[in-house]
Amino acid sequence: MRIILLIAVSFTYLFANAHIFVYHRFGDDRYPSTNTTLIELEKQFLYFQKNGYEVVPIEKIIEKVKNK
Repeated sequence: MRIILLIAVSFTYLFANAHIFVYHRFGDDRYPSTNTTLIELEKQFLYFQKNGYEVVPIEKIIEKVKNK
């Protein structure tokens, strides 16, 4: 099973919000209920990019929370 954790953080607010997206599978047609097509995945990533989201490692989010 392929799992990807996408952390998207928008820095447009004074206090940034973290949004966590979990993709259980992508590009794997064997499990249509939990699969995201590669075309849809690309569209979503382009949306994030065009709307000011930044993909960051979960470690950076944890570090920011601990240092508040």
